[in-house]
Amino acid sequence: MCHDRVRFIALEGPEACGKSTQIQQLEKRLRGLGFSVVVVREPGGTLLGEAVRELFRHTPVAKTIVARAELLLFAAARAQLVEEVIRPALERGAWVVTDRFSESSLVYQGTVRGLPWSEVNMVNRWATQGLLPSLTLVLDLPISELRKRLIARKDHGNDQMEEEFAGHLEEIRKGYLTLAREEPERIRVVEAHGSPEELGQKIWEVVCDAFCLR
Repeated sequence: MCHDRVRFIALEGPEACGKSTQIQQLEKRLRGLGFSVVVVREPGGTLLGEAVRELFRHTPVAKTIVARAELLLFAAARAQLVEEVIRPALERGAWVVTDRFSESSLVYQGTVRGLPWSEVNMVNRWATQGLLPSLTLVLDLPISELRKRLIARKDHGNDQMEEEFAGHLEEIRKGYLTLAREEPERIRVVEAHGSPEELGQKIWEVVCDAFCLR
């Protein structure tokens, strides 16, 4: 069934699953059809969001932040992004493609950190005023492949949050697959094997089907 709601797409998955490359490809395809496209990332996209990103990724204080505070900081960045960037873009008819959204909090602060999903959902709903992506694409890879990619990335330098969550790949994958089972129409799992071009084609086919682009 085609979506008649907002043109809002989120790409999710563990670090090194290929989200950044695929977002670039998806943006190019959508622009090729003449659409206006706004690409955002979490945390980020606003002055507050980028400050939260810097806090978690490159400052020692991040290691002292407890799970509930971590959830609230990400929610604050998300609230600012929705109010300042996402809603205005959707209201003027643009597509919004985001690197992570509320599902990431359910997985990282919920499944990994151990906070109840009901509480995480409550915070997310309040922060976003109920806004959800019309389509969330979870890029799924075997744990062994993710580990290889993370090792390769570490050789080129990475941030402390990525290093910390690298030890929870099984939990992260389980969390995303659970979400997809609970909302199969909105949250779609895409096997991220193959070349970036092959994966991009898979993603494009899902997007076209979801939004009746052909």
